[in-house]
Amino acid sequence: MKEGQNPRASARGASQFGTSRPSAHDYSHLTVRQAADDHHRVVRTFRRLYPGAWISTGGSKGGMASVYHRRFHPHDVDGTVAYAAPNNVDDRDDSAYLRFLETVGTAADREALGTAQRRLLLHRAELVARYEAATTAAGDTFRIVGSADKAFETAVLRAPFIFWQNGGSAADLAAVPGPDATPDQLYAWLDDTAGLALYADTIARVYIPYWYQLATEMGYLDVPTAHLAGLLRHPGAVEPRSFVPRDIPVRFDPDAMPDIDRWVRRSGTRLLFVNGTRDPSTAESFPPGRHDSRVLWVPGANHHTSIADLPTADRTEATAMLTRWAART
Repeated sequence: MKEGQNPRASARGASQFGTSRPSAHDYSHLTVRQAADDHHRVVRTFRRLYPGAWISTGGSKGGMASVYHRRFHPHDVDGTVAYAAPNNVDDRDDSAYLRFLETVGTAADREALGTAQRRLLLHRAELVARYEAATTAAGDTFRIVGSADKAFETAVLRAPFIFWQNGGSAADLAAVPGPDATPDQLYAWLDDTAGLALYADTIARVYIPYWYQLATEMGYLDVPTAHLAGLLRHPGAVEPRSFVPRDIPVRFDPDAMPDIDRWVRRSGTRLLFVNGTRDPSTAESFPPGRHDSRVLWVPGANHHTSIADLPTADRTEATAMLTRWAART
């Protein structure tokens, strides 16, 4: 699942690319540089028709892609606004994500989520059987992930991350199953929070390119598991490789993201990053340099932010930046 997308919306929109997808996929060409070059060709073509100021933008992975495009083609547009864009500089170090998930909200909030996870895993046999039966009845399978059991465990592990990413309101916290919740209530909450259909083949197949990019260049995160000791069966369940079929070769390039990060810090110009303070995705955020660039934070917001959500002073500053950039041409 693309980070930041609502699980149910992702399930509904899984076939959005239709017949535009080629029948054969050579994933060796799927790199951030190749995508940036594609964006460059698109911009170069359309700027002939629209010669005014251009501001690129995107949210989540789209925000990341807008920054990658600027790294390799810095003069294509007059400015960039990236919303909730993660910056995984060193894939070997997930401490920022772990620290965020271990401190976000209140201790009671985190305890409630951890308790729900434990109870889900304690009812594993019953809930996995239900999950597998529902998936089979829908004509789906688990060939990519490997099994219903692994898919279930993955959803449980990712649930707190996705909970804070897409929700985290008082109403969301009140809906977290308590210690007396029934298996039905636990299952319904997990499905609503982490989107169980996402881990079965029909939808998982759509997101292979995304997970491939995470596995080869962009990196991914880790999640806290100490509170689930003795209940886990699938080491590395949340790693991107779990979502990439084994017949697709994967080799990680440790230099790709540090290169982007250095450019943003040292040479990036006219970059605006807008993040929510309760968004685990931006536990590692882009650190803009001094060249007319800023990172602004929406207090208490999750992955779904906008300039309109910023505090008044920051919103005024962001609007002034965009106005200044748009006046360049």
